Amino acid sequence: MTLAPHAIRRVPLWAGLVLVLAGLAAYAGSFRAAFVLDDKPAIVDNPTIRHFVTALRPPHDGTTVDGRPLLNLSLALNYALGGTNVGGYHALNLGLHLMAGLALFGLVRRTLARIATGPAPGVAPPAVFARMGDFDRSMVALGAALLWVLHPLQTESVTYVVQRAESMMGLFYLLTLYCFLRGAEAASGPGSGRWFALSWGACLCGMATKEVMVSAPVIVLLYDRTFLSGSIRAAWARRKGVYLALGSTWILLASLVAGTAGRSGTAGFQTGVSWVDYLRTQAFAVPHYLRLVLWPRPLVFDYGTAVVTAASAVVPGALVLLGLAGATALAWRRWPGLGFAGAWFFALLAPTCLVPVATQTMAEHRMYLALAAPLAVAAGAMARLPGPARLVIFGVLAVGLGVATFRRNRVYRSEAALWADNVAKRPDDARGHNNLGKSYFEQGNFAAAVAEYREALRLDPNLPYVYINLGSVWERMGQLPAAIAIEREAVQRRPDWAGVRKSLADALNHAGNLPEAMAQYREALRLKPDYAQAENGLGTVLARAGRTAEAMAHVQAALAMDPNYAEADNTLGTLFAGANRLPEAIACYERALALNPDYAEAHLNLGNACFEVGRLSRAIQEYDRAIGLQPEPAEVHEHLGILCAETGQFARAEAQFEEALRLQPGYREAEENLRRVRAVRSRDSGRSDPGALRPARLRPATGTGGFTSADPWFGGAFAG
Repeated sequence: MTLAPHAIRRVPLWAGLVLVLAGLAAYAGSFRAAFVLDDKPAIVDNPTIRHFVTALRPPHDGTTVDGRPLLNLSLALNYALGGTNVGGYHALNLGLHLMAGLALFGLVRRTLARIATGPAPGVAPPAVFARMGDFDRSMVALGAALLWVLHPLQTESVTYVVQRAESMMGLFYLLTLYCFLRGAEAASGPGSGRWFALSWGACLCGMATKEVMVSAPVIVLLYDRTFLSGSIRAAWARRKGVYLALGSTWILLASLVAGTAGRSGTAGFQTGVSWVDYLRTQAFAVPHYLRLVLWPRPLVFDYGTAVVTAASAVVPGALVLLGLAGATALAWRRWPGLGFAGAWFFALLAPTCLVPVATQTMAEHRMYLALAAPLAVAAGAMARLPGPARLVIFGVLAVGLGVATFRRNRVYRSEAALWADNVAKRPDDARGHNNLGKSYFEQGNFAAAVAEYREALRLDPNLPYVYINLGSVWERMGQLPAAIAIEREAVQRRPDWAGVRKSLADALNHAGNLPEAMAQYREALRLKPDYAQAENGLGTVLARAGRTAEAMAHVQAALAMDPNYAEADNTLGTLFAGANRLPEAIACYERALALNPDYAEAHLNLGNACFEVGRLSRAIQEYDRAIGLQPEPAEVHEHLGILCAETGQFARAEAQFEEALRLQPGYREAEENLRRVRAVRSRDSGRSDPGALRPARLRPATGTGGFTSADPWFGGAFAG
């Protein structure tokens, strides 16, 4: 197709606009998708994203941000702009995905131009590409990028917020290659150095985002050999300095990997996962991913930790992989472009296929950038079709994939919907049932949570965190004997695991069995000496036993182990409040809220302390915040009613007393205070009588049976 020169210059702009609009349409329903699985420890419970000064030091706890400072910094940017408002995180995720799509479009378009003029010295261009004009090349590039952006296999990397790790890394990977190509095109001109510097910067950023970036310098060299220089030797001779610079980014990656100690034991060769079994699983997984490229159903959010060892599943997959590897080797000399596509595919999957990831043996997000290879090959194959036929096929495929992506995003609307979908597709996955139970627990549907936890234990009775979660349900339902019994069973099955010891100690503490609770906390600390949560728990039980000095020492030890542990600051504040050291208590509560602004207990306790020192307006603000986060306790409404009456807000005081009685019928103090405030209002005195109301003294909340109950375990992926 022939266009006027000025029209040709606008084609990339129009193509980019089509790409962005199509992506926005496909992901229009994703902006209200909930935080799920690893989003919570990496975002909601991650204190390092609260301030930019700590954002480049993500916690070393095996979560998705561990060892990935630039990923953590991007989450800190979202937090600074909107706190934990999920919409902003999804908007940035989609923005990164669309920018990656634009980078892919630019890379494919310029690569086709290189092929059309001869992909390398002495190599004749394929006839089909030699005949193509700029418009046709732009349309083929748009087709490849559009299918990649809209493919539903990408939803896990875009809609699952914390898997921004994959899309950010993908963007930097593509920019590394695109900027290198622009620098090479500029040759020795004034712009080449700037483009090569940008390529190095993108590569460095990718290394700080996710470890899969490791192959980028090698892929750049292979790209140079395939499309620019004709051989590895010629590429190295022409641009040795560029490759040395790109290779230097491995230093940053190596330091980050070494600093995480195998991502806190979740990845590497010391995870407890058999390397042979893991490789067998990948022999099944990679062909499975390729099948999803052709027919993206069923898509599964979490494949769990199961390994595939059956020969009937492993052998066919291994034969497919050997066939693909052989075809790549053959194409490397005869059809270099196809050989490069094969190398791209294997290079991007190699890190997660060769290095065991204990928390997920399979994951669809690993195909994020690898997916570009088969789609680019398919787009290139369609270049042989007449222009109108090619546009029709691209259009039909784009609409079909976009609709499938839009529908897939509906599954992310809530954790319960996501895990229900996961369980329906993988009914034998115990972790899926555990996480569905957790989502029911958070909704207050305790019966459904119990049923899912029991099913998880039926499928795998050796998962200690399921026992802990089931115990949390019983505790929340007030059935402490049942909670203690299930926690004891967990200890019997995993006596060497500090987590179950600490969970049993929490239940015993709630039940008032202080001596045994102390013993279990101490045993947890023997098994894991740096266990800040157990130190804090031991502090709370010592405080209940009247041993305040010892309690403070243990809570302060917990804070020394983890300075970002908001719960320990809250506990220490409670100890200071009990000793009538209210300024110090207020400082502790404020520190806890700086780490976790949505910490309901700390708002409540800060309100208590402010009330005691006469800061009534601040006390009301803190009670309002606590009730907004967790409205159930009747005592809080009763106390807030008193504060409102003290400040002359009689109508609001009456409403709070009524709410307390709705939550707890027969609440004597609330009934008496409601009668008194109504009497004041009926006299229309216009002033309050500070001594007229009877306060029900609130005990400080410590996280061990006060305002909230223990959180259930995520059983999360901490995905690689």
